[in-house]
Amino acid sequence: MRSIYSREQNPVKSENRPTPFQEALLRAALLDGAAAREAWEKWKSAVDIEDLDPGSTQLLPLLYRNLKRMGVSHPQMERFKGVYRITWYKNQMLFRDGATVARCLEQAGIRTLLLKGAALIVECYHEHGLRAMADFDILVPFREALAAIELLKKHNWVPEFDFSDRVLKSFVRSRHSLGFTSPSGNSLDLHWHVLQDYCREDDDRDFWEGSHPSRVHGIPTRILGPADQLLHVCLHGAIWNPVPTLRWIADSVMILNTFPQPDWNRLVSLSRQRCRTAAMAEALTYLSENFDQPIPRHVLSALRATPVSRRERLEYAAASSPIRNRGPFLSFWLRYCWHVRSELGRGSLSRFVTFPRFLQFIWRRERLRQVPLFALREGVLRLWHQAVPPAGSAPLL
Repeated sequence: MRSIYSREQNPVKSENRPTPFQEALLRAALLDGAAAREAWEKWKSAVDIEDLDPGSTQLLPLLYRNLKRMGVSHPQMERFKGVYRITWYKNQMLFRDGATVARCLEQAGIRTLLLKGAALIVECYHEHGLRAMADFDILVPFREALAAIELLKKHNWVPEFDFSDRVLKSFVRSRHSLGFTSPSGNSLDLHWHVLQDYCREDDDRDFWEGSHPSRVHGIPTRILGPADQLLHVCLHGAIWNPVPTLRWIADSVMILNTFPQPDWNRLVSLSRQRCRTAAMAEALTYLSENFDQPIPRHVLSALRATPVSRRERLEYAAASSPIRNRGPFLSFWLRYCWHVRSELGRGSLSRFVTFPRFLQFIWRRERLRQVPLFALREGVLRLWHQAVPPAGSAPLL
């Protein structure tokens, strides 16, 4: 029998949380009045502004806007303003090329939905300079993914990986997005699934159904509903990233400032359907305790009371831990878990070829029958490198 634990009895803790000084920066950028000023004083007296981590640097535009609104004067304000302007310019370029893609897809009859920074700037931040973006994220229906990829390539967008048609179909089947670079050098992430670990054909139906119309540069598109947006932001922030994942906190606060009463019942339901109540309970508790967000107690209680399997606990702990702490085995297992989930419901035969297909995918083999030979080759090469010392090294005794 599967082992089940109560969230109340066994809270899951993420390693992926801000440091005290990063938290002070977030509070200075997001809160108001005495709380924001106190956090600002704590942060500026403790850090070297010339040597900030990338995650903190991304928050400087938001800090600049909040300090300016409160009438704070400081010699570094011009520096913060400069970061704001650079962010504004880069985002204008991303939106220009992203809107071009949205137009091409719309003209081809392919629906689109903005994700992450693009959606949040349009709906919550309302200023291109406040929220840093590495790329422009746009979602298309799963069944239109291959057509959308070909359309982008036709318009001279270069994909991150140049797959053969056979491997591309396997990639789309098992993954959630593919990165592209525009002719002018800007990045776009084309998604066909919202979440990277839920990649079955109909896993996004409720996200599409709960979305609402919007526009980007006058082009029709869609945006996730507030509850869905909050879920996406929190779950994306739960995954460890070498750049400190501070933006999910700012994004969540901006969502709740814009939509103070999202459909909480829907959020709990979506979290349960995707076995993510542990991650959402911790994220919302953190926002409530550290950023004064009015998360209803019954929502936290419902999430905490949901039984959590051993696998969900381990998967969450692995995803939120630095790669160096996971080790190769746990990282491999995590990716395999996500792959297995994408294969569920695809027929009885799929159960027998799930692991070989996973190896075919990560090794980028054209055909499934190539996997055993490639595995043998890799094993022989590894044994050879272990047995034969590099030239000039000491002989094995």
